Amino acid sequence: MSNNYQKSSNKIIVCGIQARMASSRLPRKVIEPIEGRPMISIIVDSLNSSQLITKNIVLTSNEKTDDSFADLLKSKNIAFLRASQEDVLERYYLAAKKENADLIVRITGDCPLVDPSIVDEVIYQAIEHSADYCSNVGDRTFPRGYDVEVFTFTVLEKMYNEVTDPIEREYVTIHIRKNPNLYKIHNVSSKYNHSEWRVCVDTHEDLKLIKEIFNHYKNKKQISFNDVVTLFNKYPDLPKINAHVEQRKYMEK
Repeated sequence: MSNNYQKSSNKIIVCGIQARMASSRLPRKVIEPIEGRPMISIIVDSLNSSQLITKNIVLTSNEKTDDSFADLLKSKNIAFLRASQEDVLERYYLAAKKENADLIVRITGDCPLVDPSIVDEVIYQAIEHSADYCSNVGDRTFPRGYDVEVFTFTVLEKMYNEVTDPIEREYVTIHIRKNPNLYKIHNVSSKYNHSEWRVCVDTHEDLKLIKEIFNHYKNKKQISFNDVVTLFNKYPDLPKINAHVEQRKYMEK
């Protein structure tokens, strides 16, 4: 992937990192320390290295359970917005509206290995293809934990005003993916298919694997996707740590 992106001069690109303390399978995971840093700090620091994002904002809930999380974000000078816990679509809309965003990037707060070069590639492809929605999750080739979704403010506002299904409002982009005839959609793929790997954090096993990866690269400021591929190819037992973990589907709701 190219590292020669020019910062967009005519588009405001806002990245919303959705995160909250009350995770059902691994509560408080967003502040879990990894090599001495809270997971949310690692994610934001990585995204701050993006060449195309204008502003990163953590989107959390206005529930009491997230008061201490908001305090942590404030203490670390991380921009954040608090709104509905269940209506995540509202969180994205309010943040994008406030920042006059042209494009919105959706990242979840359980992906400590998020790679800014992959994020920039998806943003770049979204702009190049004039896509309403561009992601690397449609025809998945990247491992879970590298998910990037980019959509226009026009589409976000349309969903905010028209989508009524609570599940679609909580999971933000399901409506787009369920209605490909209504939107111009583009998918970004990796050179090799590693979709069987999982480096997001939903369970204790996921966290164990992540800590192993960070421990191996403890002196590296940014662990790239290629670093993880190299590590897993060298130590094929590593990705087996959480190979049995199943991704929660929104249908389970």
